[in-house]
Amino acid sequence: MICKYDVLIRTIGKAGEKYVDEIRSLYHQTILPNRVIVYIAEGFNLPPRVDKEEYIIVHKGLVHQRAVIPDDNVDFLLVLDDDVYMPPDAVEKMYAQLINNSVDCVIPDTFPTHNLSMKEKLVAYFSNDVTPRCNDGYAVKIKKSGAFSYNNCPPKGALLETQCGAGPAFFIKKATFAAIRYSEEVWVDDFPAGTFYEDQLMFYKLYKNGCRMQMWYDSGVKHLDAGTNNQKEKSYEKLLYRAMANYVIWHRSILGTVTGSWERFLCHMAYFYRFMCGVNTRLVFACLRFSPKHFVAYIKGNIKGIRYVQGDVYKNLPPYIIE
Repeated sequence: MICKYDVLIRTIGKAGEKYVDEIRSLYHQTILPNRVIVYIAEGFNLPPRVDKEEYIIVHKGLVHQRAVIPDDNVDFLLVLDDDVYMPPDAVEKMYAQLINNSVDCVIPDTFPTHNLSMKEKLVAYFSNDVTPRCNDGYAVKIKKSGAFSYNNCPPKGALLETQCGAGPAFFIKKATFAAIRYSEEVWVDDFPAGTFYEDQLMFYKLYKNGCRMQMWYDSGVKHLDAGTNNQKEKSYEKLLYRAMANYVIWHRSILGTVTGSWERFLCHMAYFYRFMCGVNTRLVFACLRFSPKHFVAYIKGNIKGIRYVQGDVYKNLPPYIIE
């Protein structure tokens, strides 16, 4: 099979030199793309043209700008944010990995959680139930709480099965991506960008609908803007919607995909544990900072999430698992 692929990039046109570096790296691939398609949000100025990339204006939103699939005669898609550097042989290697390992999607590890400091890992666990695992031959697993666990010591350069991954870059079979109907998740775009775990929602939907994915460690693929969305001080609104997202994404992708009463009970208990971890951590944080902002936002966000899943918009969403 010949590797014929399109590149799909979402942007609002503000990545600057990082975007220029990305486009240049795409046209230096050992296997060149069929098309480089840039989905820019309506209302934003087009960035300066770098090479032969094409611009298509679409509705603003992280899901709206990722769910559009071109009607081209290609078998594969390289899906990117607008600030990713691709080594010259990245596509060639991902294509070989996909074919040789009989998987549907290869995800470079652009957010190496296992490289966080001990302090950062402890904060992730106590605030959000994110847990490390010893090397068990698996990359990321989604827990019944809706949080994830990660391989804390993956072999260098490993390709490991995964249930989720980082969203800035992935190489996938076009038919597989089209099959999950990601456009049905555009409800996420009703909320502030970057607060609703849209990447986890997408990858776990792929997994639950039969897609085999592998995480590629030490790939050389770099998210050039990694970390800039994790400022120490987030607005109250973002804190609230991130807490709301905890509940809603758990409800849609975890609780909504199990049927047995025992399984549902275990999911509820798992989320309650995650919730209480968050409550206790934010309560301590509020006392240390003499500010209740994080604690109040967390409580109100979860309440807002409970109310949202009881509303008509959520109840009318198509099933997460496609028959």
